[in-house]
Amino acid sequence: MSDKLTGALQENLLTLLCFSAKSATLIRNAVEPELFSSPLYREIVARVVDFLDRHKAPCGEHLPDLLEDILNRKDQEAELAERLVVSVLQMQGKVNEDYVVSQLEDSSVDSASKRRLSQHRNCFRRATLSKPRLSWTRGCARACNYSRPA
Repeated sequence: MSDKLTGALQENLLTLLCFSAKSATLIRNAVEPELFSSPLYREIVARVVDFLDRHKAPCGEHLPDLLEDILNRKDQEAELAERLVVSVLQMQGKVNEDYVVSQLEDSSVDSASKRRLSQHRNCFRRATLSKPRLSWTRGCARACNYSRPA
């Protein structure tokens, strides 16, 4: 069983973490930054997740702002980060969320992550748009036995 995400899946997940109001929280709760394949990816995802936790919304166009210190360096990692940021910004709105989430479920990441993802997807399916968001969030957290990490 693989303990890291690979290839297009991690780039698609990062894109959704940055731009999807619908899927960002679901992915954040199901996938730890440590599952991403490289230290650079893990650092970027950790910053994106921190933004999501603090502001209760995906970072969107603020991704370059979150990575300014990395992007301003003159090294190979800065070049890789810049290519990744450009790619994620270009993929905005083009990623099929249901497909990516199903790929995550089908990937060989650890079974605890799969269970959390499945639980959160079920909560999203049960949610109704007519209820106030705060009530829905509390109900989903109770239904999924989830409390966000500090």
